[in-house]
Amino acid sequence: MTRGWQVNPVDFDSVFNQSTHVYSFGSPDILRMFKEGASDLSSVETWSYAAEAEDFSADAVHLDLWVLDQLKILLANATNSPSLDSTLRAPGTVLFLHLLGCDSTGHSYRPHGPEYHRNIRVVDYVVEQTVNALSEFFGDNETAFVFTADHGMSSKGNHGDGEPDNTRTPLVAWGAGIGAGQAEGGHDEYSEAWGLKGKRRDVEQVDVAGLMVHSLSLLTKVANWDSRCSRSSLGYRYLPTRPAVFLSTTSTRRLRSKLEQLSRTRTRSSPSSPSEAVRPSLRDPRRLS
Repeated sequence: MTRGWQVNPVDFDSVFNQSTHVYSFGSPDILRMFKEGASDLSSVETWSYAAEAEDFSADAVHLDLWVLDQLKILLANATNSPSLDSTLRAPGTVLFLHLLGCDSTGHSYRPHGPEYHRNIRVVDYVVEQTVNALSEFFGDNETAFVFTADHGMSSKGNHGDGEPDNTRTPLVAWGAGIGAGQAEGGHDEYSEAWGLKGKRRDVEQVDVAGLMVHSLSLLTKVANWDSRCSRSSLGYRYLPTRPAVFLSTTSTRRLRSKLEQLSRTRTRSSPSSPSEAVRPSLRDPRRLS
């Protein structure tokens, strides 16, 4: 808190570490954090715009559209590269799109201004185009989608404290491995005006990682996800069937996982310079001849 933003001040595990391969697009601050924290650096690929493009005093919808463009370039390149196509289609592949626009625009113009509402519509467009592009590319209905945010924003355009507007975030999951929503109503005065069908369920942010692990059927040994993940409200109620493998819940298994992660941390070689963890700005993903 007193030393400002740091990249990985402590080691952490993530769903990315348990995936087959990760293709990630977005902010250099966020992607670099996951890249440098990966147990296998070669399995997490990142494409970021230049850090100078992040202007928290201006509209940033162009950054979200850049992310969408890079995803489409990646999929297009795969049509001419059998190796890239095979890697993308491997079970356990993760595509991570980090959309910074609403955060930056909210700081600049506050979350109730026309600029912020425009950015929300851009996010809607990016999500729609992403679903369409992946559905067309894979064509097998075997993709799971998880849409969420790391924080909210107050009417003043800031976040970081315990104000409900800062801690409430959306979580929408659909696709392969995700159970159907429930039809009965379940909205209070906060969300009844949204006009959404089905039942709203409130969960803890830490549960999102457990949902991703279960829905992707990834075998994982996770050091800093405690036993709450295995008994969370997401694990059983939001999936059509109970997965065969669940997160470790005993003290012995958690201790073994921590020791394994510590061993990997000590033996892992770090990039010689921070720039190695971030691809150059506007580079076409996997431009292959």
